[in-house]
Amino acid sequence: MINYKYKWLLFDADGTLLDYDQSEKQALSVALKVFQVDFQTLYLEKYRRINSNLWSELENGTISSEKLRVRRFEILFADLNLDINPVSFSEQYLKALGQTDFLIEGTIEILNKLSGNFKLAIITNGIKDVQNGRFQKTGLNKYFEYLLISEELGVAKPDKLFFNHTLDKINFHKKSEILVIGDSLKSDILGGSLSNIDTCWYNPSNKNNETVIKPTYEIRDLKELISIVTK
Repeated sequence: MINYKYKWLLFDADGTLLDYDQSEKQALSVALKVFQVDFQTLYLEKYRRINSNLWSELENGTISSEKLRVRRFEILFADLNLDINPVSFSEQYLKALGQTDFLIEGTIEILNKLSGNFKLAIITNGIKDVQNGRFQKTGLNKYFEYLLISEELGVAKPDKLFFNHTLDKINFHKKSEILVIGDSLKSDILGGSLSNIDTCWYNPSNKNNETVIKPTYEIRDLKELISIVTK
């Protein structure tokens, strides 16, 4: 293994390696079909707004993942006036979501190039059964020594405790030799920054950074990561 600056690369999952938008759309469509309801784009748009707000609450520590998984559908079905049991629907949705295998373009290519020279771990805010299912379905699990999921750690990014647990799990505490890669400024990049770990913001849509959060690096394409970590 060549002596590069970084020894460990900690990747976010959804929106960085896994295409969550496609997975979410398919899972919602499949679950609605189980309850004999036709999928509508409006349903997806409303669900995404509701889900995004609740995940922000999870990251702030004001809701548990157990409550989130049902609460989002309670709100959605009340808004749409659909008579569907949110608990039963959540079970079907999570089952369908765990069977999706959509990847961000270039994911396998970049992991093949990195896996021989760096130690890799996944750090994700997510539900363990869903994430583990998707990692196996896509084959991503073979590239990573650790799959660190917020539901299992009991705390979510950007909390410093999440990163403390992560470093304990991988048994590596030399922060100057660790890089966090993710698409979320408020989760991945803020979390890494609060923990004094270098960060790389994956920003494929070229969004404006209107926050005070400053990533160490910023990339539009996953392939750009190669030049950063092999300097």
